[in-house]
Amino acid sequence: MMLPYLSSMTGQRFSSSNPKYIKHPTAGSGWVSDGEPLDAGTGMILANNISHLEYESCKHLFNATGDIYPPQDDSSGWTGIGDGSAVVGTPSVQVDELQISWDRRTSMVFGPFVIPQDRELSSGLRSLRKVVVHAGTYNGAGTELKIYAYLTPNKNNPSVGYYSKATTTTSAVGKVYKRLELTPTAPALENYTVPAEDGNTVQVRQVYIWVGFKLPTGSDVLSVSAFESR
Repeated sequence: MMLPYLSSMTGQRFSSSNPKYIKHPTAGSGWVSDGEPLDAGTGMILANNISHLEYESCKHLFNATGDIYPPQDDSSGWTGIGDGSAVVGTPSVQVDELQISWDRRTSMVFGPFVIPQDRELSSGLRSLRKVVVHAGTYNGAGTELKIYAYLTPNKNNPSVGYYSKATTTTSAVGKVYKRLELTPTAPALENYTVPAEDGNTVQVRQVYIWVGFKLPTGSDVLSVSAFESR
């Protein structure tokens, strides 16, 4: 399996400490289609932007519209669950991964995805790339609505184990859109080494993404999407 987006031939960017995409006029404005040569400055900007986009390699992992049936009797979803996974006591005072039931009424799971382990840590080791989750919700009650995102090594729900997590809350009424960033802080175990371009290799890991919701009465999930990033 060749992974062309893992090429080591990334060009140079203007700044290594603050790399970014530099905005320029759209091609439709005529500066590309007029047939005139590009000046050196414009060429350097285009080279920077191409290198930046190649380095970031922000793959779109998934997009889904909401299809969750929020439990009306208990926003955590634990009511009526009688197996050994049910929490003892008040769910809201538990750690995040035990606050909801992680069944179809409170969560979605996506995957598996193959994520490269090529993000450099301050320790010099490499970890999995970041995953950015965007969640759109509708809060019909104006009370606390909580969103959970987890990166897990398998399809087991986050209460069993995870690489990274992020949560956010809102009490705003109406449509609310939130961004959650999953940032693994240590190398993942049980990796696979696969060939990349230019004769190099890279370690990858199969992962799943869990997105959970604690929804007030009259609320719903509108959309969920995720992107790979660095």
